[in-house]
Amino acid sequence: MEYINEIIATNLRKIRNQKRMSLDDLSKLTSVSKAVLFQIEKGTTNPTISTLWKIAEGLNIPLSNIIHKRKSATIVRKDETIPLNDNSNNVKIYSHIPCYRNLEIFDIVLNKDGVLESSGHDIGAEELVFIKVGKVKVTIENEEFILTENEILRFDSNVSHSYENIGSEECIVMIVNHLVSL
Repeated sequence: MEYINEIIATNLRKIRNQKRMSLDDLSKLTSVSKAVLFQIEKGTTNPTISTLWKIAEGLNIPLSNIIHKRKSATIVRKDETIPLNDNSNNVKIYSHIPCYRNLEIFDIVLNKDGVLESSGHDIGAEELVFIKVGKVKVTIENEEFILTENEILRFDSNVSHSYENIGSEECIVMIVNHLVSL
């Protein structure tokens, strides 16, 4: 069995080499130190969600391109999915399917008062938000939307946006990102 840090190491090294970037170039682009990037590519560290998100945003690629192995067909079983945690453990991200045809699908589990923020994606990117369990405030720039179970929101995701659990229990949000450039 291959560990997540090994998959991340292999993928990041491959992506960086495909883009013909040095670790210095990647560090400047992502605001992640060269030392941390080196450790990630060696597979000697388990990076946080925030670090992986910065790398994905800086490279202008879906997070799933960093954390998944690409296969021709994929079944994802919940008990086989390893969540990525933020530093506070208030947010877990379950990336279900590696990015396919510019689509990225994942679940976000927000503990009570949990918040996940994004600085935005490429121009033309769209996000579909489906509330599976709970009550969530989605903020898109300065506009707020309150969503409850089985409600869906679609928005242009090239602007800053966030998800905040405003309910009294854990909530689960499915995100489908339609990205324009990979």
